[in-house]
Amino acid sequence: MLPLKRLVALLIIFLVSSMALCVYAQEPPAYMYLKEQPKKAESDSTFSDTIYTGTVILYGELVPPPYIVEFKNDTAWINHIPFNPPIQIWTEPKQEVPESYRGRSELEHRLYQDFIHLLESHDEAIACTLLVHRYLPDTSISRISFGNNKRYIPSVHLVFTDGHVANLTAAAEKLPSGKIQFLSQPAPKEDMIEARRQWAGTLSRHLVQGRLDILSACIGLSFISIKEQQIFLDALRRIARGETTVANLSREEKHLLPHEGSCFWKEFQVQKDKWR
Repeated sequence: MLPLKRLVALLIIFLVSSMALCVYAQEPPAYMYLKEQPKKAESDSTFSDTIYTGTVILYGELVPPPYIVEFKNDTAWINHIPFNPPIQIWTEPKQEVPESYRGRSELEHRLYQDFIHLLESHDEAIACTLLVHRYLPDTSISRISFGNNKRYIPSVHLVFTDGHVANLTAAAEKLPSGKIQFLSQPAPKEDMIEARRQWAGTLSRHLVQGRLDILSACIGLSFISIKEQQIFLDALRRIARGETTVANLSREEKHLLPHEGSCFWKEFQVQKDKWR
């Protein structure tokens, strides 16, 4: 028989090894679209009921059920792949930007920033006047004008000497407090996180209802009609097999598909072989 001390030592080694195996088994899986795994959330609510209904097209790939929709690390996930905020699975080809375009963009950005700063201490009429005096005359800009609307502050329109026309500030709304909120400004981080949480809940409900959901880097579509789902999926399969193109599809089919210029088609091109 083994001495008592040796028996106790073996028992301790066995218990430690078992605990290590349990921890290892609980490690999160590798994320196929990410180079790095996200940090573990300390106090983030997560819902992860397994859903066996519905259909998902994720970044151009048809993903079969079951689905696990989660919200963690301020991100919405499905089957351990983030869909909000979205990711890109293709590489944009490098394009040489003409020097004239680069110069115009830099000037537009500088004008925009100056206009924002002027509005912090002046009303819009004075801010517009000061902007004109600051930038005209200029060898690149021939004219600065302003549009106006009761609800919106003036939008800055630029006319460059080469004929290029730009709308600098788009639209902005005057809040009851008198503060000016540009509609192009991003929403507060807290609002964006809450929107992602709500989208994860919405996607779960859609899948329980048997919907087809398309999750992309640029669009989000959902079809509840079984007939429309079949038309959509059949069209994508025929395009993947080279039997037709988006341009040659019927009006009914084309109406359901994303716009030809949408990044959905770049994602679909990457995953096309899986559709055949």
